[in-house]
Amino acid sequence: MAEDNGMDQEMSVERKAAEMSLRKAKEELGRGHRDVAIEHAREALREDPTHLGVRRWLAELYEKMDEPVRASREYQELIHVNADDEEAWEGLRRVDPAGAERLERLHDVAPDPFVARREQAAADDIFGAIGEDEEEEEEYEEEEAGAVAEVEEPEAEAEEPEPQTAPPTQQIAWAFDQDYEFRQRLMGRPGIAEMAESFGDMADDYDAWETALVGCAHLDRERHAGADELVNELAGFFGVEPPEMFIAAERRMTPVMLGGEGPMVAITTGMLSALSEAGLRFAIGRLMAHLALQTVIYQHITIAVLQRSLMSATDCEEALTDLLVRTAGGWDVGVSREELQLTRKIAHAWQQRAELSVDRGGLLACQDLEAAALAIAQGTARDSDKAAEMVLEDFIAQYRGQEAGQLAAIEPKECPLRSGAYAAYRILMLKWWAASDQYKQLSGT
Repeated sequence: MAEDNGMDQEMSVERKAAEMSLRKAKEELGRGHRDVAIEHAREALREDPTHLGVRRWLAELYEKMDEPVRASREYQELIHVNADDEEAWEGLRRVDPAGAERLERLHDVAPDPFVARREQAAADDIFGAIGEDEEEEEEYEEEEAGAVAEVEEPEAEAEEPEPQTAPPTQQIAWAFDQDYEFRQRLMGRPGIAEMAESFGDMADDYDAWETALVGCAHLDRERHAGADELVNELAGFFGVEPPEMFIAAERRMTPVMLGGEGPMVAITTGMLSALSEAGLRFAIGRLMAHLALQTVIYQHITIAVLQRSLMSATDCEEALTDLLVRTAGGWDVGVSREELQLTRKIAHAWQQRAELSVDRGGLLACQDLEAAALAIAQGTARDSDKAAEMVLEDFIAQYRGQEAGQLAAIEPKECPLRSGAYAAYRILMLKWWAASDQYKQLSGT
C-alpha cells in the first residue's frame, strides 16, 4: 500500500486540516519546542488518523529523542497499515528489536479469523464445526494476514506516561501477545504504581485477605478429592505452587483469585456441579494459567479501577472489591477525568486480552476444544442450573451472523467472563489458536 503523503490535488477536509497541523508541528520543532510540536502532530492524527506521513514524522522524532517505546508504537502502527513498509520495519528493528521479532513471528502464524476475508465470510462460517455435526461444517477462505485481533483498543493520548515497570523477562510462549503490552500500559497510567504499592504492602497480610473470603471455606480434600487432585496436577503442569484453595457455596459460575505472596483461589459449588470433568479441567487450568502468567496483581488493579456493579457478583467478589477499593483509596487524587477514563479503558482492554491468554492455558490443560468452548459459554450463565442445561450449539446460534469485532466490543462496565458476546469471541479465538502450529507443537498433537 503506497503511503498517502497528503499532496493530492483533491484532499479531503480532514487531510487539509491534518496537513496544517503537521506544518505547525514542523515549525514548532524548528523553534526547539518539541512538546508543542508533538501536540500539533497528535492533533493532525486526530483530524486524519490515516495520514501515515504524520506517524512516520513522529516515529523519527521519538527515535531522535531517544524515546524507543513511543517510537516503537508509531513504527508498529505504520506496519499494521502496510506490512511491506521496509522503512518502518528497519526503524522498528532499531528501536525495539524484541517488538520487531514479535511482529515478524505473528506474520508467520496461522491466519487470524478476525481480519478481512477474501470472500467476506459471515461470522457463522468462522464458528466452523463447534456446536454442530461435522457434516454441517462450512469451509471458508481466510486472508493470509496473520495480524492479532484488535479488541476495541483505546487511542493513546499525546502525553501518556511511559510504563514504570520493566517488561517480564520470561514471557509465556502461549500467552496472547498483547497481554504483556497492555499490562505494561496499565502500569504506566497515573496513580497505578501507587495502587500497586499499596497492594504490595498488603501482600503478606493474611488477615486482610481473609476479610474477602466471605462465605468461603477451605476446600475439603476428601469431599472434593477430584477438584483437589486437578489443582495439584495442573499446578505441576504449569510449574506453579498450588494455591490455597477455598470453596464458596454459590450457584454462580465465577471463581475468584486473591492474595499476594500466597495466592488464594475460591471456586464455587456451582462450578463443581455444572461443569463436565473436561470442563472443570479447563476451568481449573485457566486458574493455574493465571498464576503462571502472574496476573493476580493486575486483576486486583483492574477490579479497583473499574469497580463494576455486577448483578451476578458472588459475595466473595463483592468483598474483594470493597477491600481493594478501600486499600487503594486516594490513588486517583489529582488525576483528571479524561486520564481516569483512559485508564479504565486500558484496564478493561488488558483484562480482555488476559482472558484470551488463560483460555489457551485451559485448552492446553484439557486438550478438548468442544469442552473448553462449552465451559466458556457456561461461565456466562446466571447460575449453575442454567449452566448445566446449556447446549453449545444453542449458545453459538445466538451470535451467528454477527461480526467478530462486534462480539469483542463490550463496554468497560461489562465483565468479559460474564458477557455472552465476548464468550462467543473467546470461543472463536480459541478455535483459531487450536488450529495453529503453535498449539499443535505445545500440545503434542
